[in-house]
Amino acid sequence: MAVSSGPYCSALGCGDDAEVVVRLDDARERVVCDDHADDGEVIGDV
Repeated sequence: MAVSSGPYCSALGCGDDAEVVVRLDDARERVVCDDHADDGEVIGDV
């Protein structure tokens, strides 16, 4: 699931499992679990 087009991990109830930071197309950053980050979106670890 592309993070920019779907719900974020906090909305999915897996905020405690957030492991990586991703940058969205509009330059916003989100903390998500590894399962919800697409290849190329990850910019760092939590």
